[in-house]
Amino acid sequence: QRNKTNRALKLKRSSQYTLTAIEEIRKLTKGMIKDVLNGLSLYEATNDIVGDLMKVHPIQISWTLDGRVHKLVNATFNLNVFRIIQEQLNNIIKHAQATKVSIEISLNKLHVILTISDNGSGFDVEKEVDGIGILNIKTRAKSFNGIARFASEAGNGCELTVSFPVAETKNH
Repeated sequence: QRNKTNRALKLKRSSQYTLTAIEEIRKLTKGMIKDVLNGLSLYEATNDIVGDLMKVHPIQISWTLDGRVHKLVNATFNLNVFRIIQEQLNNIIKHAQATKVSIEISLNKLHVILTISDNGSGFDVEKEVDGIGILNIKTRAKSFNGIARFASEAGNGCELTVSFPVAETKNH
């Protein structure tokens, strides 16, 4: 009986430590997220990451940003889009062996659209992939009622299209 009580107490204490650690990680992460753009616009931050990647990897990245997007979106949306770009570029560098990447942020009447395409090795989109990168992208898209779609097949590169309703880019 005593061993059972000790185990229950240790389990309760362990759970409390775990919850405290999770809360501390959340606080740290929230602070890091706020500082990531350091006052840079989405254009400047994307320009920096693209330039940095091309300096250290044999990859050519071209990108365009529709200037009208700036007038419509808020800082939280900009950070979210930057994180999606960062995540997909990381996926491309780690897995695709691509030599060319194109990033475009455009606007139509109803949506802000992010498109990232590469000429890499591609993958079977029907097959479940290990890792958290694609899930992070889809989750970030959903946080602004967006939809992330991957079009790819083995040997034929990949195209990620994320479509966000314009109304959602202002409300967060």
